[in-house]
Amino acid sequence: MKRNYINRFIIAGILLGIILLFRYLKLDEYITLVRMQYYADQLKHFTQQNYLISVFCFLMIMIGATLGSIPITVVLTIVGGFLYGVWHGTLYAIIGATLGGLIIVAVIRYALGDYLQDRYKKQLEEFNQEIEQYGYQYLFIIQLLPFTPTFMLNVLTGLTTIPLWTFIWTAIVGMFPGAFIYAWAGQQIYLLETVRDIVVPWMVIVTILLVIFGLMLFSWGRYPFFMARLYKKRKKRE
Repeated sequence: MKRNYINRFIIAGILLGIILLFRYLKLDEYITLVRMQYYADQLKHFTQQNYLISVFCFLMIMIGATLGSIPITVVLTIVGGFLYGVWHGTLYAIIGATLGGLIIVAVIRYALGDYLQDRYKKQLEEFNQEIEQYGYQYLFIIQLLPFTPTFMLNVLTGLTTIPLWTFIWTAIVGMFPGAFIYAWAGQQIYLLETVRDIVVPWMVIVTILLVIFGLMLFSWGRYPFFMARLYKKRKKRE
């Protein structure tokens, strides 16, 4: 038992070390929209000559940015759209961000999540029941929201019993609209002055509609659960 806890702390320590390493590298000072525009031609040429290597490097940087909660994922997605095209740029950005998040979820769950679930099993029983039934809706809605603090979302997901596959597909589907928009903007990378230039009225409307749709789905799915809880409370009072 003691060895098991030691292994958990070691793995958690390794993850923390990796996160601190990426934070120490200060990638956000080097990967900026202005710098990427300046080196756009060189990056394009390198990608054409070394496509697989460039994709590997792109994925590693995206994973590192997700692990270290470094605010460069938007710029990376724009660059991905410029280098690989809208669809492939979107795909690679989502893969990198999802893998980075999956690593955090898996490690947090192994290091802390299982321990908390075992120790507070009775207290978390109702919470786990709700998460089991509607966890995918929580994740889906949060992933749809712009500027979601994904690092905290990944950590909190690791502390729950949400299946990893549920985390993966909700991350992919939830991130797709935003990733596609940024990758599409990468086609005009030379014309962008700031990331804010990407936000045009039709994109805002689409995002709002997606969030409304997600909230409707969430409310519809939670209604039976809410009524069941209300019925139980009434029965107890009687």
